Amino acid sequence: MDLKEVNSANVARHPWELTRFEFFQNVLRRHGLLAPHASILDIGSGDAWFSGELAANNPLPAITCWDQRYTDSSSADLGVSPSTIQLRNTRPKEQYDLILMLDVLEHVEDDLGFLRETVSKNLRPGGSLLISVPAWKHLESDHDRWLEHFRRYVPRQFRNALQFANLTPQKKGGLFHSLLLPRSLGVLKEKLLKPEPLEEEPTLQWQAGPLLSKVVTTALRADNRLSQWASDIGVPLPGLSLWALCQQSSD
Repeated sequence: MDLKEVNSANVARHPWELTRFEFFQNVLRRHGLLAPHASILDIGSGDAWFSGELAANNPLPAITCWDQRYTDSSSADLGVSPSTIQLRNTRPKEQYDLILMLDVLEHVEDDLGFLRETVSKNLRPGGSLLISVPAWKHLESDHDRWLEHFRRYVPRQFRNALQFANLTPQKKGGLFHSLLLPRSLGVLKEKLLKPEPLEEEPTLQWQAGPLLSKVVTTALRADNRLSQWASDIGVPLPGLSLWALCQQSSD
């Protein structure tokens, strides 16, 4: 969760966020990237929940989380332990076996330069980078603007960004295919009604009851299985997000 979205340290996580974590953790496990010795850098880590879950579910050393909005009090505010999660607000000088850039690049004005610099400075030779971005320009909404997104990506634009950064995808695909239609309808409604721009985002805590939560989670897990299948056989199935697991290209 972006730090701008955090209302309290004890938020009720949306099924989207929970199943997104499950999907990417599974991708990393399938490729043997969560070994006990793996050094991990989580860029744009927000409230550090994703890395905290990785640390809680896998025998990992401390994960470095880099977000420019962290302050000296962020560890205490977010309830993270320095032995598990190390917060930084400036670019680390170290190189890492695995870099996570999940829904980060859309926040960066010079996305190509930032990605290329990250690979050059922070990715260890032979290391991997897992990246996701929001997809489809026509789905831009007030929520994107409130979160200070510069863009949403089309597949060619995403491929070009990876190529510019000297990255070769080992696995790639779309994610959350079933959410394309409701998101499209929401954007259409927004365009027709022309509401005032968002100044303050309403609470993003998941407020539904246990039954609806279970139904939504089950549906999104089925969606994730479709994403995994499509990626495995190389079918470019469109989704609400684009993702890729990459390594540096050989010269």
